Amino acid sequence: MLTEELRSLSVEEVLLPILNGTTHGMIVSRPDGRLVFWNEKAAQVLNIDRGSTSVRNVYDLFANFCDEHFIPFTSEKFPVRITAETGIAQQDVIMVSMQQDNQMFWHSLNVSQICIQEVSYILTSFSDVSRIMKVNRKVLDNEKQLHLLVASLDDIVFEATAEGIILNYWVNDLKSLFYIPDYFLNKNIAELFPADLAASFLSLIKNSLKDRTSNELEYQSPFDSHKDNWYRIQTRPIRLMQDRVAVIVSDITERLRREEMTRINEQKFNQAFQYSGIGMAMVNQDGVCLEVNKTLCKILGYTVSELTTMSFHEYTHPDDLNLDVQNMEKLRLGEIESYTMEKRYRHKRGHFIWCMLTLSKVSDAKGIPVFFIAQVQDISLSKKNMEILERQKNQLKTAMFDLETKIQQLEEFNKIVAHNLRGPVVNIKMLVQEILTAENEDDREEYLQLLELSSDGLTEILQELIEVLEIRNPQTIPFHYCEFDQIYNKVFQQSIVEIQSKEAVVTTDFEVRGIYYYRIYLESIMLNLLSNALKYSVEGKHPHIHIRAYHDRNNVCLSFEDNGVGIDLLKYGNQLFKFRKTFHRGFDSKGVGLFMTRCQIESLGGKITVTSEPGKGSIFTVHFYLHQNAPILTI
Repeated sequence: MLTEELRSLSVEEVLLPILNGTTHGMIVSRPDGRLVFWNEKAAQVLNIDRGSTSVRNVYDLFANFCDEHFIPFTSEKFPVRITAETGIAQQDVIMVSMQQDNQMFWHSLNVSQICIQEVSYILTSFSDVSRIMKVNRKVLDNEKQLHLLVASLDDIVFEATAEGIILNYWVNDLKSLFYIPDYFLNKNIAELFPADLAASFLSLIKNSLKDRTSNELEYQSPFDSHKDNWYRIQTRPIRLMQDRVAVIVSDITERLRREEMTRINEQKFNQAFQYSGIGMAMVNQDGVCLEVNKTLCKILGYTVSELTTMSFHEYTHPDDLNLDVQNMEKLRLGEIESYTMEKRYRHKRGHFIWCMLTLSKVSDAKGIPVFFIAQVQDISLSKKNMEILERQKNQLKTAMFDLETKIQQLEEFNKIVAHNLRGPVVNIKMLVQEILTAENEDDREEYLQLLELSSDGLTEILQELIEVLEIRNPQTIPFHYCEFDQIYNKVFQQSIVEIQSKEAVVTTDFEVRGIYYYRIYLESIMLNLLSNALKYSVEGKHPHIHIRAYHDRNNVCLSFEDNGVGIDLLKYGNQLFKFRKTFHRGFDSKGVGLFMTRCQIESLGGKITVTSEPGKGSIFTVHFYLHQNAPILTI
């Protein structure tokens, strides 16, 4: 049929006789697939009505065609589209179609690009090659059967596709098949076997086709009629075929039974078992010895006949029996491969001996335990020596702890000297500078009074440090009753210059009047936390600091709350109290104060915590460990 498009090109008299005069089906289409001509042969093969207007695209004409491997053409792989997009001719492409009477027809397809008066068209021609293909397929089938029969031996052989569809079978005895042939032919393996087993079979087929290798798997029959039988399935790629495999099924039940008996017999290791220097026994699941060697009889004092009639429950120490039974149950269930434990056995003479027990299991092919193998070593002498070593170790540990405590106290004392003297010295230096630059006598007099207070504070600190140095026994820490307001007043005077220069507001709420504590530590802790609150204030904002002492359950807490710059705890929380760690730029900080404070608090059994948000201030809380009989006064 010639469309108006070709008639308009005035080629009817030349083109029509050529296209209709051939025995091939001929189709002319535009590159986009739109039909412009098809001859009588094409209409006959493709069932196109002469007056049809429903079929307008060349791709629709071949919608029911597959390639030579019976895989439907996708639009991207359709030869006409390839030529239209690339200009490359497609030659001798085999296509197959299934007619309504279930007969298959093969055609050889050729596609090329033609130009008619400078207009590009796609010329598609096809011819029937069914007879040739059928002959070729018969030859290939014969060759394939020959290869399969050679490979099959006495086994069951199936031919399957890459998707697991069974196409054929070869077997000497039909009784060995699981189904009658009409039931499983042209069905997928997934329809014939349980899901997990079918998935394993399909995986073997896929790997064989991918790697062109033979793969195998052993499995137990999932069918009640053969439930005790074991099989080996092998998948082998068929030569000259890219999407077919031979599936070979072999009955290996008898072989496995022989191997099982051989394996069990070998595991008895008769000579090694009987003459081992370690006590050994084969134990059943009730804990009764099936066989024992002489060494075990010597360790426990019982005879062979006695041990083979007693359960291990009868001669195991009561305190060790429960753990031993639990481990044995885990071993039986397959949760562990073996276990080793120290336990006490009751000797026949009545005393208990320490032994090292190792228990493992011997299982059949299904994983069911057959018996357990026990290995027993007498470790009584080693246990005694270990107790002596442990005692000596504890003594050494105590001595080391005492030494570390002394060293830690000395280090803390050095840090306190460096840190606590720095505040008064800096205050004195600042006050001297203020006196030198004072504009009137009233200011100078005020600074002189502050200088005197700072000097007195420095003298008091030095006197306290001297008292610490005079303590003869460094393990003894002098505890005194410390009132919070007295300590605070002293620390306040030491920080007065910075408080006034920043116009800070410091408030207190001492619900608890005082505690029994190491005074110099408490002064250092309070000075550090107050100094921190003053130092890390927001520029242009008056610091507000609230100091509170209160009860928290049975403990006493001392908190310092400020409105300063705060700390990003998500970023720095795990480094906050470490030595020489700083977290804010632009501040004169060396990262020593909080580290020293934490050391002082923890050395006496307490702890320090912090809650903070950047820009919203911080709350440092000291949780004191109160020593026995330490007095606490509440306001």
